[in-house]
Amino acid sequence: EYSAWCAARGLSITDDIIQSVSWEDGLGFEPSWAPYNLEEEIEHWVLWHHPDKVPGNTRLVPKAEKALLEAFLRPLYDTPLPSDDRLLIFQNVPRRRSLPSIAHSHVFFRLSRDSEGTRLKRTLAVLRERWQQRAIERRQALDRSVRIGSAV
Repeated sequence: EYSAWCAARGLSITDDIIQSVSWEDGLGFEPSWAPYNLEEEIEHWVLWHHPDKVPGNTRLVPKAEKALLEAFLRPLYDTPLPSDDRLLIFQNVPRRRSLPSIAHSHVFFRLSRDSEGTRLKRTLAVLRERWQQRAIERRQALDRSVRIGSAV
């Protein structure tokens, strides 16, 4: 469905992600567009690396990805990452990458009920709300351009 939606708008999936992600210094941190089927308290996010900065076939190191994510979240939201038993960061092996043209890591948070978990949950909710609003606006703009293009 998503591939067909992109194709109908003259986009590849890579193009759509590059244009949709909110990039900051070559990084994007957004909810997964295709989250795995997980327990309710686990959130699935993606740490994207813009292909102009990091080639898609780059092997990403979880410890370095964690440091990038910490550096991204803490100054903006004063939100520390959870302990390692509540955080998992990995990059799929090459043959399992659904989008090999853009280097990215999957980030899973198991949200705790303590104050740090509550703060992280609020931060993720703010980021998710911004992402949803951008997605709605972008899809509407692309749908308008498709209607205008087909009317010509």
